[in-house]
Amino acid sequence: MLYCSSKNLAKKTMGSYEQTLKLSAQYMQQEHEIDEVGRIQSGHIRHYIKFLRERGKYIK
Repeated sequence: MLYCSSKNLAKKTMGSYEQTLKLSAQYMQQEHEIDEVGRIQSGHIRHYIKFLRERGKYIK
């Protein structure tokens, strides 16, 4: 978020990014018991993308 702030992104964009980060962190905690970013592996991200697709979220 600090990087986004330094790029002078719109408040609405920042809010959207922050919400996305919160939801992904919540998923990692609930599904994989991960509470530190450094513990996330590529397989976890693949599972998260699959989860989003099954919920009807589109990822480009």
